[in-house]
Amino acid sequence: MNDYKFGNFLCELREAKGMTQLELANILDVTPAAVSKWENGESKPRLETFFKVAEIFDVTIEELMAGEYAKERKNIKFRLNVNITEKQYLDFNRFAVKNIDYPKKDVIRLRVYIFLITVLTVVSLYVNLGFSDEFIKRVAIFLVLLTVIQLYVPKILITSVMRRVKSQLKKDKKLYSPVSVVEFSDDCITEITPDDRSEVKYSSIKSVSVVEGKMIYIHINSLLACLIPVSSFESQLKYNEFLSFIAEKCGEVKTY
Repeated sequence: MNDYKFGNFLCELREAKGMTQLELANILDVTPAAVSKWENGESKPRLETFFKVAEIFDVTIEELMAGEYAKERKNIKFRLNVNITEKQYLDFNRFAVKNIDYPKKDVIRLRVYIFLITVLTVVSLYVNLGFSDEFIKRVAIFLVLLTVIQLYVPKILITSVMRRVKSQLKKDKKLYSPVSVVEFSDDCITEITPDDRSEVKYSSIKSVSVVEGKMIYIHINSLLACLIPVSSFESQLKYNEFLSFIAEKCGEVKTY
């Protein structure tokens, strides 16, 4: 982002609204000196403040960062200031492994491998022991163990995925952004973080899940989603309006 271009754009927006630096500073709960530095290109606000500025002047976050109006302006239906905790991110991964199609295929694949190993083991025992009492005893023990393992396959997969995710988080790998602004326009979802910007068309959304009335997961693929805490909505009315909007754009919204 060009700080000088942003500063000039902010100044233009403020003056067009007949607002002084002091008045804008009071609304944003910052000092007039901070607003002055932004407009002079000496510094830039935090992402949370970008959200407030966009709301005040009815522009998109992208337009603020670009320092100019977009040639084709997006009609922003919803703009959400999103804060995600590590626990919420881990809960999403646990949910995804248990409920999304790709991990389910992993479970089936693992069970097929176990079945094939079982067949090969039984054949090997038969070749070595023949149809004897020892063969029957060993096969019985082996089948009991395999049945127990089959029952625990989903749990084994979840444990494996969660260990990998936690390990990556401990290595300070940026698997998610704690702070972001998500804009929902007529044709796409735009997510802006302090480090990145991504855009996805509604036609690319795999599914939408509402979990325990606390989180909304907009699934882009099997293990990647836009996470929206219900607390991001200013009112129950806005939340209900959003659910109707996202159902219209992406199809059925599943509740868990």
